[in-house]
Amino acid sequence: MTLAENERQAVRLADELRTRIDRWLAQRGIRGSVIISPFVGSDGRPNVLIRTDAHVAHALLMSLDERPHPPPSAPPPRRI
Repeated sequence: MTLAENERQAVRLADELRTRIDRWLAQRGIRGSVIISPFVGSDGRPNVLIRTDAHVAHALLMSLDERPHPPPSAPPPRRI
């Protein structure tokens, strides 16, 4: 089965996010489950769905409050 480019991008995004979250959890000694599922949204753009247990979710929430980060820039509009 051959994946479309946007599907490959979603898989790469999910893999990178999983790697970084796993590293972040390990560095803090946090044990818990994280499931990251790639998909292509109805707009045709790559997306990921993140599912965690409550322990990991609380740790992520506390970390998000630690220091402010500017929001990522929006992707350029799609050309049709």
